[in-house]
Amino acid sequence: FSPKEKHIPWLVYNGEILADSSVIIECLQDSFNHHDDLSDVEKGITRATCRMLDDTFALLYFYYRYTIKRDEFRKYFKMATIPWFLQSFVSRQMAKNVKKRCLMNGFARYGEDHVINLGKKDIRALANILGNKNYLFGDVPTMVDATVFGHLSQILYPDLSYPWKEYIIKECPQLLDYCTRIKNKYWPDWDSLVDHDTF
Repeated sequence: FSPKEKHIPWLVYNGEILADSSVIIECLQDSFNHHDDLSDVEKGITRATCRMLDDTFALLYFYYRYTIKRDEFRKYFKMATIPWFLQSFVSRQMAKNVKKRCLMNGFARYGEDHVINLGKKDIRALANILGNKNYLFGDVPTMVDATVFGHLSQILYPDLSYPWKEYIIKECPQLLDYCTRIKNKYWPDWDSLVDHDTF
């Protein structure tokens, strides 16, 4: 987590700590003068989609992973960079912090089924925006595609029993094809780079 804001992801760019993917992306776009050529409607869809994913959907799968299925998560993943004697503490702290944020958001007051259904609605919204296109706005990927891939890859690629993985495969297969397309285009060596036993 970033030293000041306590967010992930984070990085240091030109001596400044940038935390949260949306802040990082905006800074890098400005620094390298790279902005997607989008219509006002596409800019609105980009903003709404990124906010849905970063502010709600991420919390849903964090809550599911670190709270509801915490034991399964700990068994599957080795906390490779964390000393063994701190792993239980770190796991509990992550669950506590995520649960606190989700209680503030409201959905953690309900049961697991409610959390799962909220996630399915977000996934369906993404599938509806994508339709039968290669990327959200046609044949050229934009920043929002990177954001969508970043979130959906958290569901699709770890070997955890996310209910949303099955939902994507059965009900929204175009999202599975979309993620595979992005993965193959930008990370053809994905499987050789990813250590599936750690996070």
